[in-house]
Amino acid sequence: MRVAVFTDEGGLQDRVSYHFGRARTVTIVDLDDMESVEVIQNPHGAGRGGGRALSEALARRGIDAVIVGGIGPGALSHLLEYGIRVYRAAGMSVSDALKSLAEGKLEEIREPCEDGECGHECESESIG
Repeated sequence: MRVAVFTDEGGLQDRVSYHFGRARTVTIVDLDDMESVEVIQNPHGAGRGGGRALSEALARRGIDAVIVGGIGPGALSHLLEYGIRVYRAAGMSVSDALKSLAEGKLEEIREPCEDGECGHECESESIG
């Protein structure tokens, strides 16, 4: 399973970012081979409305699941359209979040983050 974890600096020791739309980096890991780690810059990390383009890019990379602290309705719906499952792991280290995912312990997100619900303030109606 290929997993994209939204982070701020990238890598297994970084923390999961609190919001999909604001993460600066994406740490991509093959869950079957934890040594295969790729960190890419999130081209939409500083702005809004990049959910569709980023979701499409993740799908092209063969991503099966995303781990993030929170996510707005637009980005969530785009990821789900591409068959990418979304899991919440706010504030966890990337390595701990991946371990929890492998053990089936992460909450799957099926509804978007509501303002303040994810441990931060977001404008969920306008963040993609």
